[in-house]
Amino acid sequence: MLETTVMKHLLLTTIAAVLLVGCETTSWASDPSPAVVTQLKEEVPKLLAEHDVPGLSMILIRNGNIVWSHAFGNRRSDRNTPLTERTVFEAASMSKPLFAYAALKLMEQGKLDLDRSLDSYLPEPYLPDQPNAAKITARMVLTHTTGFPNWRFGKPLTLRSQPGSKFSYSGEGFVYLQRVIKHLMVKDLDRWMKNRLLSPLDMDRSSYVWQKRLADDFAGGHNKAGKFKEGRRMYRKANAAYTLYTTPGDYGKFLLEMIRPDHERLHTLEPTMFREMLTDQPVPGNYGLGWALSGGFVSHSGANVTGFHCYSRFHKTRGDGLVIMTNGDNGAAVWKAVVEIIDVAGDVPDDK
Repeated sequence: MLETTVMKHLLLTTIAAVLLVGCETTSWASDPSPAVVTQLKEEVPKLLAEHDVPGLSMILIRNGNIVWSHAFGNRRSDRNTPLTERTVFEAASMSKPLFAYAALKLMEQGKLDLDRSLDSYLPEPYLPDQPNAAKITARMVLTHTTGFPNWRFGKPLTLRSQPGSKFSYSGEGFVYLQRVIKHLMVKDLDRWMKNRLLSPLDMDRSSYVWQKRLADDFAGGHNKAGKFKEGRRMYRKANAAYTLYTTPGDYGKFLLEMIRPDHERLHTLEPTMFREMLTDQPVPGNYGLGWALSGGFVSHSGANVTGFHCYSRFHKTRGDGLVIMTNGDNGAAVWKAVVEIIDVAGDVPDDK
């Protein structure tokens, strides 16, 4: 038993050393905190090895600027393919805040109303056999109070609660709003998002559908045992809830938009709508329009069954934030540990 334990420890240590020495890239705009940087470089490879996650890429934002970025590990566990800062991941549910931002811009322009029935924009009811579904509004979608389940999983879509009555996280709600926006704008989601937000923010390594140009540096998803998931399908049809391909650096550009908006730019929300997005909504509470709220922090996580877990967060007033992306089914355990390291080190302001 002791020999087995020692061998496992040695194996984890060896893997961690390989991850640290052979598979990393680093760049600094400035040094956010030597202590936290040193600790992350020591601990992240160990966490990856412990949880059978091949790789992690992250950025830190301080005072409204991306000040540190780092990539650990490999794109695939079965190949020597080091992650770089250009490596594209699936952002999963972190697709939602960008879509929410673009949708709010439509509302600002008077093309969509936060509190008008979404069915009223369509030529026929979205769910004709469920009259209560006609009560669903864009605000309910963005606060996850539509009453829909997260996903229907091949079954008929039905309401599980009265629209607007309680929180129930739902990707299906975002699909509904996507349908309405497509009807209004007569454009596919990927092209619309590119024109509305991705291009203005110079997010050139991002897309809501698979692009061949991303294939040169792309992370593979892995199961809980750290094995590459074969036969993966790429997203050819955009879904507002989960199909965004991006990098931590690109997603960080969106966080910078949230941290220090330039309201003179055409794509940027005006102050009133911007404040509304980050205002705690009465139902469900602790949620804005597309973002989770906790004190001064604004956040969203993401997880796809294709083997990706990620997390993003920024502080509303301090100008600090982070983006973490992993390519393994156990990635949530890793990013949570990384956030704890940063918080304990005091490199991020207290939640006040």
